[in-house]
Amino acid sequence: MIIATSSILLALVSALGVYFYKEHQQTEVNRNLVEQLGLGAQRTAAISAYLNDDVLATEIINGLEQNDLVAGAIIENSDGLNVSIGNNQNRKAISILLEDPFTKGEVVGNFRIYPDNDFIRDSVTRIALENAVVFLVISLLISLIVGWVVQQQLTTPISRLTRAFEKQKHYSPEAVEPIEIGYTKKDEFGLLIDGINDLTEELKEQFSREQQLRVHHESLQKHFKLIFEQARAGIGIIDAKNQLVTKNPAFNHLCPALIESTDFIAAFNQKEQLKTHFQRLRLVNSSDQIAVDISFTDAGKERVLHCLFARISSKHASLGSYDDALIEVIAYDVTERIFREKRTKFEADHDALTGMFNRRAGTRELKKLMHGQDGDAVLMMIDLDKFKPVNDQYGHDAGDVVLRQVSKAIKRVFLDIESVSCRWGGDEFLVAIKQPCSDNAKLQKLCESLVNSISQPIEIEENIEVIISASIGSARAKSVDDDLDELIAIADANMYQVKKSGQSRIMIDN
Repeated sequence: MIIATSSILLALVSALGVYFYKEHQQTEVNRNLVEQLGLGAQRTAAISAYLNDDVLATEIINGLEQNDLVAGAIIENSDGLNVSIGNNQNRKAISILLEDPFTKGEVVGNFRIYPDNDFIRDSVTRIALENAVVFLVISLLISLIVGWVVQQQLTTPISRLTRAFEKQKHYSPEAVEPIEIGYTKKDEFGLLIDGINDLTEELKEQFSREQQLRVHHESLQKHFKLIFEQARAGIGIIDAKNQLVTKNPAFNHLCPALIESTDFIAAFNQKEQLKTHFQRLRLVNSSDQIAVDISFTDAGKERVLHCLFARISSKHASLGSYDDALIEVIAYDVTERIFREKRTKFEADHDALTGMFNRRAGTRELKKLMHGQDGDAVLMMIDLDKFKPVNDQYGHDAGDVVLRQVSKAIKRVFLDIESVSCRWGGDEFLVAIKQPCSDNAKLQKLCESLVNSISQPIEIEENIEVIISASIGSARAKSVDDDLDELIAIADANMYQVKKSGQSRIMIDN
């Protein structure tokens, strides 16, 4: 019904369009015919106007007036010729200039022809109407035929197919059955029904697989959620703006100040290092994983996190429309481990009594100072005088007090100077400083200051003080290629020479 109605409306609109088109077209044709009549009589009219011959002019316009398309005509010139025929009022004329038959370009008169608009309109209307009616009849016949064919071949089977679909249990895809509407033709519609039934079977199989996958996915989600929420490691996601967009409860415990939607980098002390790492991870083809220790201050105490950073894609993150440069972070609190490592390293490199470098670490640091300086270096071997009597008289605990005070004196004297100080063994200390080779006076002053500082009374018990002194022998490194052992031997020899002489407590090596 809808198709038939639409077809009829379309036929009516098309017929109306044909009517107006034919009316306009025929009107133009008739006016062109009138103009052609005028042009056909133009030369003869020009002769009548040139000769001022009203008889000839009358014959011309009488001949034109015999045509049904012409309502009237006028031939006139400037010499008084004015011959007309017909009713020319309220009509639009077709005007033709008359040129001199013998002199080209010279106008001798005017020739006006008045079309019979009433006749033309009636004729045009009749012809247009006939065309429109014929077109309408043909269109209606075609519409009826097409409608019947569509009804029989398409509409009825589609209606039956629709009713069959409505009977299917859409809420239970596994109960959907193949469609059977009694259509046995192997045409396009029959192929469509077969295709629908094949698709139905595939959808049932796919639905069954999706149900199994959904159950499996829900199980995985529960496991992943459990891992995410119960994990002892902090887990989080950092977006392209370096903001922490999600984190697990463990991260709250590791870094309480780092809340979601805040700048991750700003929360830590190693800001430039983190920026560099993130830029590297966000490279298009980056598959790197970066492990780094980063620190922050919490309640006045420094805490350290060991973090593993890796680039992930937002297409696999299920976090919405973030840029494709997300970074995953897994963090562990290693504050205690770092503290223990630092303490272990300090204990391995330092003398437990004085806190100075021990002999092994001191040798390493002395070499760094010698090989990494621009000017000369000076080594000073320091040996305590009158130390053995303190041990013998007051015991080793008193000796330990003396050694600690001596180490403090050494550190105090060389506090503002680039230097390396170490306990070389027993009551011997070795100090190396950067010292220009020409500045012996300054070196002498430093050594004297050190001896004076060491020679101050040391309280070992309440109301008990001891006084010791020191002998210093130096050796100067004049090249980065100088051997450290040889320099230490020279400084040691100079120190023993000072002890033997008993005249001076300092020997400066030139």
